[in-house]
Amino acid sequence: GRAQLQKCHRFNARRGQIAAVYNAAFAHVPELITPTVPDDVESAWHLYVLQLDLSRLRIGRDEFIQRLKAEHVGTSVHFIPVHMHPYYRDALRYEREQLPNASALFDRIVSLPIYPRMTDADVTHVVEAVTDVVSAVRR
Repeated sequence: GRAQLQKCHRFNARRGQIAAVYNAAFAHVPELITPTVPDDVESAWHLYVLQLDLSRLRIGRDEFIQRLKAEHVGTSVHFIPVHMHPYYRDALRYEREQLPNASALFDRIVSLPIYPRMTDADVTHVVEAVTDVVSAVRR
């Protein structure tokens, strides 16, 4: 009921705060492309999907994830293109090249931690880990 709705609003607000910190921290890092939300839309920030500008980095997304893991930052990869899921890839014999834009986007996205119970220290740690990795591997 009402209590559950208030809890949901509180959680969305906290994720929004975290997203704002990430956006501000990464705004001037040219190797990173932050998610955008149209002015007339309010995001729940269920995910924070960061894009890597791979042309500016000496490593790919998978190594970027491994380096963050070494810094105790867990990430995920969401939005796997349909043509890359095993059933469609195998049954319909899709090749990456058939959908080059989806494939290229998949290769450069990573979801950073964003959950309501993250502390400010947790958020700072993620920001520092991401920026440290970028600094170490930029071209």
